[in-house]
Amino acid sequence: MLSRLPFDLPTSPPAILTRARPAGAAQRILQLEEQVTALAEENRRLMEAIAAWYERINVEGALEIADASIRVARGLQFPATQVASTDVNNLDDYEEGHATNSWTPVGTFATPGDLAIGYAAQIGTYTKIGDRVLVDFQLVTSSFTHTTAAGNLRITGLPFTVKNLDSGWIGALWWQGITKANYTNVVCNPRPNTTYIEFYASGSGVGGAAVTAADMPTGGSLILKGQALFVI
Repeated sequence: MLSRLPFDLPTSPPAILTRARPAGAAQRILQLEEQVTALAEENRRLMEAIAAWYERINVEGALEIADASIRVARGLQFPATQVASTDVNNLDDYEEGHATNSWTPVGTFATPGDLAIGYAAQIGTYTKIGDRVLVDFQLVTSSFTHTTAAGNLRITGLPFTVKNLDSGWIGALWWQGITKANYTNVVCNPRPNTTYIEFYASGSGVGGAAVTAADMPTGGSLILKGQALFVI
């Protein structure tokens, strides 16, 4: 509850109201007009002060609105730095990284060796809702060569570290430049406690397997366009 208004109300009437009244009807009318003008000005300033106060108002604790709809004209803003809550019913953060290259996907291998990549496109965006992050990426090469690279294919540069949970997070992928016999499907997999994505293949009659440097012909063209969800 407010203890006082953030502005001072007049403690006495405007000076013009205490002015000695001039004689004559014409002068009296003029005096009344001046008084009305003064009161109107005081009212205008008071309304401006109240409006400014309402713009600055902050509610601490819980604001409960029963049996009503909330309409937000300018969007619902969260603080720039998340104030984490342990309440499972509390949405404590929302963030849109929709600007072009809000994160930059970089192609590599677990052991890069002499890997050399030229890029035609490197685009990454994300949306963070609470502890869930949805990333979109597009990586297109103009050149792709390697002779000593080894290990799993990766895209690095995720905007948040993946939580150290089970590694079952997967995402959809459109791909080109992967040659892996008998494997027909490839998904992206954000890896726990890292800021990178790896890629895993599956096919009829074969077990799942990671996509590695051996599955990526040197001199080819690599296209990876996908989306993945993970917890932070």
